[in-house]
Amino acid sequence: MHAPSPPRPAVWRALGLGAVFLLVAATAAIALISSGRLDPRLPGPLQAELGPQTVEIGAEEATLLWQEVALPEPPYSVRLRATSSGAETVAYGLALGGPDGYLAVVISPAGYRSVSLQRAGAGEEVLLWHAPLGDALPRAIEIQVDVREDGTATVCVARETIWEGEWPGTGRQVGLLARGEGGAATVVFEAVELFGRSEL
Repeated sequence: MHAPSPPRPAVWRALGLGAVFLLVAATAAIALISSGRLDPRLPGPLQAELGPQTVEIGAEEATLLWQEVALPEPPYSVRLRATSSGAETVAYGLALGGPDGYLAVVISPAGYRSVSLQRAGAGEEVLLWHAPLGDALPRAIEIQVDVREDGTATVCVARETIWEGEWPGTGRQVGLLARGEGGAATVVFEAVELFGRSEL
């Protein structure tokens, strides 16, 4: 019985080249992600920024805080950075529109995410997209909504697109919302940034 012959030099050379290629590709991917070139594109420079706001929310309580800053004309982007402590089932997020009707983007550290149209005057909610409880989300989260001139919008959570569709806009206000579902919690809305081409 013959012993297996050692790999030929050409095989070792191919394996070495493959390893080098994988290393170069991984380095290029990391550099591309770090550079921000894969992040959602912004329609213009920073127009306004709101500082930190802390909301204490009790179990089964809900709050919606409309801000004084007005949304610019499309195209524009609104970016929220927020974090929470306390009950993992607390839900918080961003509202765009006004008291009579708004687009709501809500997340929970327990994994729930939703995009909905709220018609407050009619007491109606139209759920556009949602993901039930699943993989937990980090406590610190980023939500970005991009609104275009053609009446469409894109919603990203943690730089990942979760919904895209028609939303002509129903108002010019920005709201911060929180719901204490299942227990008391603290939500810190760290920053709200507005980007666009037109001045506010």
